[in-house]
Amino acid sequence: MAISHLKHKIHEMAHKGPRPNTAADNSELERQLNIIGEGTYPRATRLHDGSILVVHTTFQGGANVIVATRSLNNGVAWSQVGEIARGFGDIDNPFVVQLPSGKILCAFRNHSKDKNGHYTRFRITICSSADNGVTWQFLSTPDENGNPKTGLWEPFLRVARDASLQLYYSRELAGNDQDSIQRISYDEGVSWSSERTISGAGLATRDGMLGFAPFDDKLIAVFETDEHGPMAIKSVESPNDGLTWGNRQLIYAANGSSVAAAPQITNCGGKLVVTFQTDEDGTEGGPTAVKMLVGFPGAWSDNILVGPMKSCWAGIMSLDEANVLVMFDHGGCRSFRATIN
Repeated sequence: MAISHLKHKIHEMAHKGPRPNTAADNSELERQLNIIGEGTYPRATRLHDGSILVVHTTFQGGANVIVATRSLNNGVAWSQVGEIARGFGDIDNPFVVQLPSGKILCAFRNHSKDKNGHYTRFRITICSSADNGVTWQFLSTPDENGNPKTGLWEPFLRVARDASLQLYYSRELAGNDQDSIQRISYDEGVSWSSERTISGAGLATRDGMLGFAPFDDKLIAVFETDEHGPMAIKSVESPNDGLTWGNRQLIYAANGSSVAAAPQITNCGGKLVVTFQTDEDGTEGGPTAVKMLVGFPGAWSDNILVGPMKSCWAGIMSLDEANVLVMFDHGGCRSFRATIN
């Protein structure tokens, strides 16, 4: 879609508000949610066979368990197909991608704690599956450290245009400082390059919760940051598929002292769609809802409610040229189909 035409469509959306097929209140949204399964932090990918695979964290008998759940009908019904990792530390933040070879990789945080619940080691771990998510094996540990004050969080995997594998994640440098890190693999996740910082360098800010999508020959990254106070959503962009980054700019700041956090992004039919969680419609610091924006850096629609109050940790993927699947924790993992007009 031409940029000029997209700007016109965004202008229309900003003046018309939510589209007719997008629920505008909590009760209507509740009726439209599909159950993925128990747990939190759902992230999805379209497999080569057309099915959708979601990975999410569940909690069983004191253990954190990352499971794989599959849909054969575009997110209407779901069934668990595999278990990726299980442990009594802090195992969470899964992200899944299928490689051109058909191998499926899941990245997640894999942290150890002592008997008092204090962190002793931080890791980003990669596991792989060769049977569409049914069985999984350990593959690699792209990063780890034993500094209890500098955590590693929220990995994101994507296949670059040159078929290399890009891993992004958040690294704490101090309580008030967190940067966004990139590593690259040229052997399907077995070994990894040295790190590169794509946002947060030279700033005492907590950049985190990265999401990525291509747009207009660029790669757009979204993230949360407290650069100017309460958490807000910003972006940076790469003109060369992730090799260099710049043009840091604001996407969304919540009302007053409320927060906008945990963004994700997808390209749907040439439009960028961003989800995030915010407490701006409720009590400050209270439960969040999930909202959605449509547009591109510098021009975004009004926000649209897609996850009712008490929703958080949303993921998003495009279903086709006009529809996206939004997934979030709402008393368990739920999915909602939204149409982008």
